[in-house]
This record gives sequence, structure tokens and C-alpha cells, in this order.
Amino acid sequence: PPACLGVSMFYALGLIVATVGSACAFFTPLADAFGLVKIVVALIGAAVLWVACAPGRLRRTDLDAPLAALAAAFLLSWAFSADQIVGLIGVYGQPFHGLAAVLPAILIFYATASGSRGDGPFYCAALILLVNGVACALQLAGYFPEFAQIGGRMVGFMGSPVYLGALLAPCLPAALWLGRRGGAAGALGIAGSIGGFLALTACGSRGPWIAVGAGV
Repeated sequence: PPACLGVSMFYALGLIVATVGSACAFFTPLADAFGLVKIVVALIGAAVLWVACAPGRLRRTDLDAPLAALAAAFLLSWAFSADQIVGLIGVYGQPFHGLAAVLPAILIFYATASGSRGDGPFYCAALILLVNGVACALQLAGYFPEFAQIGGRMVGFMGSPVYLGALLAPCLPAALWLGRRGGAAGALGIAGSIGGFLALTACGSRGPWIAVGAGV
């Protein structure tokens, strides 16, 4: 029915904005061209997902307790912080360390866990890898001069080789799994995996290789 199709399309839009959109968003006129922009885009995507997924029917997951402990730790840290503004949004240029970066991640997780819309998150993981792999290849070729390379390490659309590695680590096992399927889904998984390994090599981060191995 049209109503069901509309909900499905709404969910897909929110999922793409929350994951692929936030991972690739940047705005170079800002001094912080990456962090705050990504958080805002992630919050927009999370809001759309929660409307689409009827959060009144949230499902229990194996991560309920760890996420509750993480949220409690952040809230306590923020409540007793000497500078609560910094505790909320982090330091300018490094907003990923604040509560505002953790909140959309938790919201997106529960929306996708409750939405149960098939393999959408796996497609998005492969797209994130593919886009950042292309970005790293272009940076290696001398394009995107406004993206500062750090010690010859590529930054993709994350602005930091460390943050890029952290993004790639959970996405690569998902893309590898998708690549085992046939048809267009399998092709996307393979392409994303190739892009992901290229980006992971170009960023020069060592820890994510261990995380990818554990994930696989």
C-alpha cells in the first residue's frame, strides 16, 4: 500500500542521512569543517528515523546495558563538569568528545534495531566505504587540497586519519558480509570493501586493522 511504501522510503531517507550523510558531510567555510556539521546531519537523520520507526515499539538488544552505562557515564561527567558547555558539545574542532556526539549514535542504533528494514545498514556501510575510498584516492592524486593531509596520511571525508580509521573499522566487516551475496547487493559489498581497504591503508591507522580482524 502507498502508506507502507511511504514509511519505507522515509526510513531509507533517514538511514542514509544519518549514516552516509553524516560520514561524508563537511563545510569548508567553517573553521571546524567536519565535526559540528556531521553531528547536525546525524541528528537530522536520527529524527527522521525515529519518526519512521514508531519508537513506541523499541526492541530490546544485547547492547542495552553497555549503552545505558555509557550514557550514564557521559551524563555524570557532564553534570559535574567544570565547563558544561564543553561537556555537551566538546571543544571546538573536536566535538566528537561531547555528549552531543554520543546521543545521535544511540538514537540511530535503537531506531535501526527497532525498524527491522532488512539489510539497509549494510548497504549504507558499503556506501560509506566506497565514498571514502574514492575520496582517499583523489586525495592521493592531489585533489581536495583544502583537506589537510596529516603526515602524508589521508583523511577521507572525516578530517582526521584517526577518525577515518575509526569509521572504517565497523563498516568493513559489514561490507565483506554483504559482498558474499549475489547480484547488485554483492557487487556493492565488494566495491565498498575494496574502497574501505584502500582508505584504511591510506589513512595509516594501525588499530582499525585489529578491529576489522576482530569484526570479521
